[in-house]
Amino acid sequence: MRFDDSDIKIFTGGNNTGDDNSEVLKLAEESKRHRNNGNSEKAKKIGVILAEAAPKELNDPALKKFVGDPEILYEIKVLSVFTGESSAHIYMPNPILATTAVNALYDNLKSQFPGFYENITDGTAFSFYYLNLRRGIDVEENIGKTFAMLCEDENNQELMKLGETIYKELRDYAFSEIQKAGFVE
Repeated sequence: MRFDDSDIKIFTGGNNTGDDNSEVLKLAEESKRHRNNGNSEKAKKIGVILAEAAPKELNDPALKKFVGDPEILYEIKVLSVFTGESSAHIYMPNPILATTAVNALYDNLKSQFPGFYENITDGTAFSFYYLNLRRGIDVEENIGKTFAMLCEDENNQELMKLGETIYKELRDYAFSEIQKAGFVE
């Protein structure tokens, strides 16, 4: 018994034009340049710094009142990681270095806090926070409101202010560290 397969199309990888290849080559050259001039190593260090910026202990008096609430502590850590990731994408000199920094941030979290890493990569909190960035209106205040919502107490002014403060302080810290890194053009 013979089958007619004349209508079957074979996928050949799409229209791979010379332009596609030249883009890949440009990215490869840029990556190599960043490795050679030390930018990649600096970006990795930024990622580690940003991962370590997430509060592990609550030494700040404003945070101490939440010591007994593991849900709020968890949301503080999530917001801290989100702020590190988003700051890298916003403030790093280019997308290659931003991706390098974010990968180092997550590698650090994965090795030090594997359960936490799994939870945040499967969670929806980042989606809510990124919506605030995309809207671009009263970002800090809205991130504070989102933080309170994720803490399941969306009308709590203290939580709103706490989320706003964590975001602003860690964002400014990330910006400062990225500026100090001295990336080569």
